[in-house]
Amino acid sequence: MERKTKGLFLKNIVNIIKKEKGEPGIQKLKEKVGQVDFFAFKDYPMELDVKFAKASCEILYGTANDEAYINLGKLAFQTYTKSVIGKTMFSLIGNNLYKGISNLGKMLSTVTSGFEITVQELDSHTIKIRTKNNPYHIKHYQGIWLAAFEYFGVVPQIDSRTISPENFEYLIKW
Repeated sequence: MERKTKGLFLKNIVNIIKKEKGEPGIQKLKEKVGQVDFFAFKDYPMELDVKFAKASCEILYGTANDEAYINLGKLAFQTYTKSVIGKTMFSLIGNNLYKGISNLGKMLSTVTSGFEITVQELDSHTIKIRTKNNPYHIKHYQGIWLAAFEYFGVVPQIDSRTISPENFEYLIKW
């Protein structure tokens, strides 16, 4: 299955770069990835988004280190919550952390395809999330999980580890 992501994330980052770095930031982005015009609900190859994420970290944060990827992941989650798809999903889930956890896979499937996610509840305040066939930097999704828990008013402790290339595990405690 081909890995795809919706353009709403790409489009939002372009807007953030334009706002924070102006036209010079957009020019840098064009030089690094070429394309800067995206349609919110069109599917784009995840490999483009991965390249785009690295370039965006370098432009917005000056480097593509772990902290930059965490921040970019947090932005991705915020983009999702403000989108029509995200608003619809969260209206169904409400403010219930456990409903959110149990629906992570469904929520991701509304904006991505081609990689797997499993959530295992270890106890009432600990879960293990595994992603398989995930081309993103490991810290990108750590930022997404961090922002997701913060959305529900919880500050988690997240430990991430690489199981094998493109296969990651996140242990989340709160």
